[in-house]
Amino acid sequence: TGKADARLSIVPLITEKNTSVVVRWHSADMKSCKVSGDNGDTWVGLSGELLSKKITERVQYTLACEDMRGKKYIDTLPVSIR
Repeated sequence: TGKADARLSIVPLITEKNTSVVVRWHSADMKSCKVSGDNGDTWVGLSGELLSKKITERVQYTLACEDMRGKKYIDTLPVSIR
């Protein structure tokens, strides 16, 4: 097994109002992962690349993964309005 890892990336992190951003995440040696934004966006999967809802205010996205032993890995990123 490799090194357990869970990583979130968002492009762009500063966007115009009412536009979407690209939310990408990947993990290694995880059992489950979930990405959620406080705007209601929710995705489940060990990796993915998806378009967010239209961003109308600052949003925090959280990637929460759990490895085979039940250890949790969290990564968070905020998206701001220009």
